[in-house]
Amino acid sequence: MSPTVLITGMLLGVLQLAVGIAVGYWIAGSKKSASTTEDDRRRAQRLAGELRTLTADLSAEARRQGEQLERVDDRLQSESRALSISPEDNPLTALVSGVIREMLQANQQLQQRLMTAELEVESQAAEIAEHLHTAMTDPLTELPNRRAMDDHLSMRADAWRKHKTPYSVVMLDVDHFKQFNDTHGHAAGDEALKTIASALREALRQHDVVARYGGEEFALILPHTSLQTGQSAVHKAIQSVRATTVKVGGQSIPVTASAGLASIAAGERIESLMSRADQALYAAKQAGRNQAWLHDGAVTAPLSPPDSEPQAAVTPPELNADLKDACSALTDRLGSLLNPDSVGVGP
Repeated sequence: MSPTVLITGMLLGVLQLAVGIAVGYWIAGSKKSASTTEDDRRRAQRLAGELRTLTADLSAEARRQGEQLERVDDRLQSESRALSISPEDNPLTALVSGVIREMLQANQQLQQRLMTAELEVESQAAEIAEHLHTAMTDPLTELPNRRAMDDHLSMRADAWRKHKTPYSVVMLDVDHFKQFNDTHGHAAGDEALKTIASALREALRQHDVVARYGGEEFALILPHTSLQTGQSAVHKAIQSVRATTVKVGGQSIPVTASAGLASIAAGERIESLMSRADQALYAAKQAGRNQAWLHDGAVTAPLSPPDSEPQAAVTPPELNADLKDACSALTDRLGSLLNPDSVGVGP
């Protein structure tokens, strides 16, 4: 057997062992631990991709080796015929040809094993992707779950530290949800959560994050958003919930929500930001629910009404130089006509 085939076979064995250990370890760990980080999941995906590439490269190399061996065998047979010697009657040719055929057979077996390994790696990669989705998604609403939200917050905090890119957080709670559940049943409650999740997703921008924080509570992460501009997003979110109804026994039951808004401040940690958003949410509930409050870093206060939000100033178009001179001359002329005493009178 050639050294190339032997080495490739050894690499295949190591590859299959690595696939089994790496993927098995990651999957087992993801089931036991709730603290798997986004970096861990990315490394698992990257590992699967690298293993796929390695398997494909080994398979291609095995094919190349097989083709080369076939060419050598063909040439050997051709040279024997050119010398008018039957390959069967030439001991050396028969010996070399036999060795080559054995190597070809080993190579074909290796290619088959590599194809099997490729399929196994693809299957493991699909399993990793499924576990990733499960680990980061709330099964009821199909929104990012709290773990995914924590990862998004970490990315926003990193962008704030490095580039001072602002972001805001909104805590939103469905009003009287326990009473809704008790009155209409848990199935209706689940339907309400799914409907509200869809409404929030539709109401916000594509790059905003809507996550299920737990129970009847949702968290919104608004990138590139200050406290002032965040108020518009919160108004849209609250209004989208107000416009939502849940079908229960042929009836359309309205639902409402309360929300608290906070924006990141200089030197602030994520825990403090979330605490301020929670305080604003609590204030909104205390004020009667079905509304939103904010925390500006010092106090909580209700959001400004949508109509009172400041509008961008409109700058009048610039006049060209000739028109500006003509207007100035006309203004002076009108002034002299209206105030004749201001014009000098000759003797």
